[in-house]
Amino acid sequence: MTFTAAVSNAIKDTIKHEFVDQQNLIENFLEMKTVDWGISDDTRKAYLHQLEAFGAFTLERGQPIEVADTAIIRSYIASLT
Repeated sequence: MTFTAAVSNAIKDTIKHEFVDQQNLIENFLEMKTVDWGISDDTRKAYLHQLEAFGAFTLERGQPIEVADTAIIRSYIASLT
């Protein structure tokens, strides 16, 4: 395996790991809101869709969702318009 291929694989593995961790974070958050707020299944699905989209946006910019700052949130909102 070439050095470039090894680096590429390492990056892909890191991104996959971050996505799995992020997915668990989103699921835990939604579970908490389901219990605390009693949100409906439709609301939960809508939140899931929105949080996954935001999470993908943050990962594409190299910033996991749990450390998203004001700048990344503003950038995401601007991308929606």
